[in-house]
Amino acid sequence: MRRGIVVVAVGLTLVAAACADSSDSSDAGDETTTNRIVEPGDVAAHPDGTQVVTQGVLVIADDTRLCDVILESAPPQCGGNSVVLGDLQRDDVVALQAPTDPEGQGVAWTTYPLPVTGTVQGGILVNTEIAGRIHTEEGNGLRVRLMSVQKPLFPRQLRSGEPIWWAIDVTNITDEPIPLTFGSSQVADVSISDGDTELYRWSNEKAFTQEIHDIQFAAGVTSGATLTDAFVTDPGTNYTLRGWVTAIGANDVVVTVPVEVIAPSVGASPDGPSPAP
Repeated sequence: MRRGIVVVAVGLTLVAAACADSSDSSDAGDETTTNRIVEPGDVAAHPDGTQVVTQGVLVIADDTRLCDVILESAPPQCGGNSVVLGDLQRDDVVALQAPTDPEGQGVAWTTYPLPVTGTVQGGILVNTEIAGRIHTEEGNGLRVRLMSVQKPLFPRQLRSGEPIWWAIDVTNITDEPIPLTFGSSQVADVSISDGDTELYRWSNEKAFTQEIHDIQFAAGVTSGATLTDAFVTDPGTNYTLRGWVTAIGANDVVVTVPVEVIAPSVGASPDGPSPAP
């Protein structure tokens, strides 16, 4: 994804999901300090028993794969090099997308480079976990999850001026539908603040279709979106990241995360992964 090009999710993808318990955050991403970080296509070259961290677009179809790129087909398919993930739990993946066409049932994918840690066994990854910190907030019968992803992954830091993906989803954890009202095509937002001073908001200077859209958010359903940007703000150690779904009925359930923002990596590329031609 080129810097300055922003992917705006104009509708939430609905994915039926079990309402399993979820912790406030995952520490699996901290393993990036000790595990080897490799590309998906290079995982099979490592001997069995090697623990690695890899990042790629997740595609779930006949099997579950982490891919270099995602093909612009309907539904999307894995492109380039890839690695099979033996036992990743799909309900653990934030903002997992799925087709609305009944013929595509069972297919799902991410629109961001999911970081995964696991053990090499026979050329695939087993004992897989998401290698990132997933933060959760509950209220109004809803569970909202937020995950910040950059490539390469730094689990406790955000790098200003580099591409970033904010994966956010919401689950109805009640037994009844919940009415939600969206005032525009915008479905989610994130901000970064220093105390009471807002330094960055994803939606600033972005255009959205102004239309009211009411939905009955069904019980047990998860809806997700990915917000993409190359945010720029001054480095700092005591910032607050906030993420929320913009619908009335959900917008007061805000995930709040303390974050450190650091300068860009030396030689960092402004490009993120993009679909293959």
